[in-house]
Amino acid sequence: MDLLDAGCGRGDFTNRLHQLFGFHKSLGIDFATAMLEVADGDYGQIPGLSFANVDLSQILPFENNKFDVSLALNILHHLLPDDQQNLIAELCRITKAIIVVEIKQPHILWRIRGGYRAFGYLQFYPSEIQLIEKLFLEQGYGLVATKPIFHFAAFSPIVLLIFKPTESNK
Repeated sequence: MDLLDAGCGRGDFTNRLHQLFGFHKSLGIDFATAMLEVADGDYGQIPGLSFANVDLSQILPFENNKFDVSLALNILHHLLPDDQQNLIAELCRITKAIIVVEIKQPHILWRIRGGYRAFGYLQFYPSEIQLIEKLFLEQGYGLVATKPIFHFAAFSPIVLLIFKPTESNK
């Protein structure tokens, strides 16, 4: 099985999943060259694990159904809403089996912290579960699990969503 980690940053999680689940090939992609240099320095020697500079707001340079599993963790909210939609379409195009995304929902905790900014200055764009689910359904992927960091998804600012192809898309 092959793994794509979109927005891999320093590659720590990509490496951990590669080692833990024994993926044949794991590719971490990110636009931040400095982060990729760290990832390559720390993990580039591990067989089957690699990293590449890719802009997630563009068409992804991979063939259809290239990856068995794709992740977009801690990245979607950094993209403009149109780019979020495009990335979802691209992940569906290049993924055969499972897509896991992490979303940040509009939530009172973000407003208390000073608005939708990470580290006080980096703008981010929260998403609603229903909207993300709709975007995936349009691409032939159905929601199979919702994993909030708090007990109830409606009260959780951060939620993991797991998608698989619908029966009509297999």
